[in-house]
Amino acid sequence: MAQKLDITRGPRIEVQTASGPAAAYLTRLDSVTVGSIGQHNVGAAIIPTMTQDSVLLGMSCLDHVTMLKRDGQLTFKQQP
Repeated sequence: MAQKLDITRGPRIEVQTASGPAAAYLTRLDSVTVGSIGQHNVGAAIIPTMTQDSVLLGMSCLDHVTMLKRDGQLTFKQQP
């Protein structure tokens, strides 16, 4: 996914994933938007061993939203 989006790799780090330890590369994203929620200058990590075209939202994004689970539905709201 990072290659498709032409995201530059930064310093290499080691991370712990559900599949075990993996190499990752720090980077910074100009913006991240999910629905109507948007954030700018977001810290991120590229994990090359993730082969699916999917993105995991980490705490650098989730720390800035409120999550509410009700009736089996999870709702995200931008914090002021």
